[in-house]
Amino acid sequence: MTTKETNIFIYQKAIEYLWEHSQGLTQEIFETYLDDKRKTTMNEVFQVAVFSFRDWNPQFGKSGISEHTEEIKSLFKDFDVQYFNQNIRTLPDDELDALFKKAFGGSNNAYKKVKENVCDSAKYLSEFKNVTEMYSYFDSFDSTKKEERDKLIQIIVNKVKWWGAALVPNWLKDIGMSNYSKPDDHVKFIISNLGLSSDNEYDVMEAVFRIAEDYKSVDDQASAFKLDRILWLIGSGDFYNHKGVVTFNGNRTEFVEMIKTELNKAN
Repeated sequence: MTTKETNIFIYQKAIEYLWEHSQGLTQEIFETYLDDKRKTTMNEVFQVAVFSFRDWNPQFGKSGISEHTEEIKSLFKDFDVQYFNQNIRTLPDDELDALFKKAFGGSNNAYKKVKENVCDSAKYLSEFKNVTEMYSYFDSFDSTKKEERDKLIQIIVNKVKWWGAALVPNWLKDIGMSNYSKPDDHVKFIISNLGLSSDNEYDVMEAVFRIAEDYKSVDDQASAFKLDRILWLIGSGDFYNHKGVVTFNGNRTEFVEMIKTELNKAN
């Protein structure tokens, strides 16, 4: 197989494997996990940033914090970035700590990291007049080129504490920048163990992008974001919005070994 044929094969097999090993999955449910539409307001963009802590803080990620979404929404005035910057981020440290502890809870000081992260992300978003200007700026980096994607990621990494080379593209993809992906443990494991890249985060993101670009010859709606989601679902088995509705009985190791076996036969 050529490299392009291999990439197309992997993308297609990932879709097939997910469906074959999922019970209760429907096309409607599946598409909710592949929704890469851009946000229409800065409030929505900020809300995604606020809740990104669930991807980097295991304690909060397992605490059922989604049950408190409305409380946090109320404290942050519907995630109004301007309100947050003027009325919350400027509070004295002790008051800010108390507010974040109330909003996010926890028996340790982990909420302080969330506070620093959220305040930094709000400050960063305040650099843009509106969501149109923000996306226009992001689009000024040619996301079809690795060096341009890496450049934008690094700029944001330097501005927002506790986000790194995995969490920035995770936020970007979740606000509709579909050429970005999150090189989390599951995606890194699958991509690197298939020999498609090293386990370096930037190399993994490039491999995901290239596979998705090649698959566009089959499906012009393919994207790095969608492939990321599919591989993550294979690795985690976590249909987080459909607990008790969809169950998954596959695993990332089995998927990798299946792909290797079939590629060996094809070659």
